[in-house]
Parts: sequence; C-alpha cells; structure tokens
Amino acid sequence: MERFAWHNQVPGLFFLFFVFLFGYFQLNFSSSFHLCPPEQSSALLQFKNSTYVRNDRARSSFCLGISYPKTISWKEGTDCCSWDGVTCDNVTGNVIGLDLHCSKLEGTIDDTSTLFHLSHLQSLNLAFNYFSGSQISPEFLRLKELTYLNLCLSEFRGLLPQEISHMSKLTYLDLSNCFIKIEQKSFDLIASNLTKLSVLNLRLTDMSLIEPFSLLNLSSTITVLDLSGTGMRGVMSTEFSRLFKTRTKQLSAPELTQARLSKEPRNTGQSKNSQYTKKLTWFSSTKEPTSTDVKPARAKALLNKKMVDYKR
Repeated sequence: MERFAWHNQVPGLFFLFFVFLFGYFQLNFSSSFHLCPPEQSSALLQFKNSTYVRNDRARSSFCLGISYPKTISWKEGTDCCSWDGVTCDNVTGNVIGLDLHCSKLEGTIDDTSTLFHLSHLQSLNLAFNYFSGSQISPEFLRLKELTYLNLCLSEFRGLLPQEISHMSKLTYLDLSNCFIKIEQKSFDLIASNLTKLSVLNLRLTDMSLIEPFSLLNLSSTITVLDLSGTGMRGVMSTEFSRLFKTRTKQLSAPELTQARLSKEPRNTGQSKNSQYTKKLTWFSSTKEPTSTDVKPARAKALLNKKMVDYKR
C-alpha cells in the first residue's frame, strides 16, 4: 500500500521539479536575452542607411589592426543587441551604448539623424570616422543620459552649440581634432554646467576667442584636460598654473605661456581700474613652473574665488 502511494507521488514531484527549472531559467536568462525595442532597432538601421562604408585604409594609425565596418552586422529582423558596437540594458533591452570608432563610416549627421532617437544612450563613440560637413547638432541635447561622448577625428565642423552644456551627466567629452570653433559663451556654459567631467579633450579645436582664466571655472572633477593646438593664448600666473596642474593630472595647453597677475593700484591718483602687472614669468605645460613673486596664499584665494584680474 505504501509502495503504491509512493508511485502516485512521483509524477507530482517531477511536475514540481520542472516548474522550478522553468522559473529558474526564466528568472536568470529572460533579461539577458531581452530583445531591443523595435523602434530603437529601426533607428539604428536608418542611421546605417544614411552612411556608407569606405574601403580605403584606416582613418588613423590608431585604428590600424582594429578598423572594420561594424555596421555590416546590422541586419533587419535580428536582435540589435547582438550587433557589433551595440550594447543593451540587460533588463529593458534599451540601447545604452554605441561604439562605432574606427568603423570607416562616411556620411552626414544632421538634426534629422535617427541617432538622436536613442534617448537611453549612455555612451556614444563615433571617433575616427568621416562625417565631413557635419556640425555638432543641438539635437545631441536629446541624449540626456550620455556620460561618454567621443567625436575625435570624425570631421565635425562649425560652431559648438551651447546645448552641449546641458548634457549634465557627461564625465568624458572628446571633441579633439575636429574643425570646431568654441565661443566664450559656450565654453562658460560647459565650465559651469558640466560639473561631472573627468576628461575634457578639445585638442586642435579653435579656442582663439576664449579667455585663459575661464579655465578657473572648469569643474574640479577634471583629471585630464587637453587644450593643445587650440590657439588659446594669454597670460596666467605661475602659482595658478601650479595649482591648476595639481588639480588636473594631465594638463596639455602649451599656448598658455606667459604668466601675469595684476595687483591693486597704489594711491597715485590713477583710476581704480588701472592695472599694474607683477613680474612676468613663463609657463609651459611641458615644464615645471618656475618661481614667482605671486604669494601662494593670494593665488589660492584667487583660485577659490575662481576670479583673476586678467590683462592680455
């Protein structure tokens, strides 16, 4: 009788076992293989169709050995989360990363680009491609979740839009080696709004209109700053340079060469706006600053206030 009862329980135990296995696999694997939303897949395919792949050599020596057209793997009817260069959120399937550097892409990215439909993007790397004639569109502002943006050597040109300064989550911004002109207002907004930046690379952009002391307003979170080849020229105190270099692990701005600080006018009957400059010293980012008669306490106070009496 007991043996008969045991045999009656076996099917039920097997059923419970399979229910457990089914639930386990659903819990652990369903999110991992979540298909990306169809509208995001469509946006990527439309972007692919707006570009074409060049068959010539790599865009840069940096791309040698790693350059290949990633968009070739993008096929309609397949999960975009499996495409080269695309990263999706494990839970929602939303596209959160797009890495197309060294992909030999040529085309134009304008205000109508479907790239800007990918509102969940956290990382976008378009470096070392051929987007000649493209301007950095104000539509980048729609990518509010971006923490990483790299457009290095991708042939963007024109004025940098002020809207870039509203991408407040950015920690990495590389616009280097592009034909971009940065105006004072745009730089001031970047300095005041992008408070999470760790890396800022503006190498070989046009910053000839930027006051050097605007650098004082940059976020204290910046550890890497490259302003070489920007045409940014002016005067800067040696003590300030030392403090700024201490705050940034890598400072590349060799055009900022001459150091000058004004001091308070004496009671000589001259206007309070008259400027008196102290001893000139020279600063190059490739050398350790030389000694100066600027008092460290005074320089620190100026740095903390983020204000320096500037004279070109």
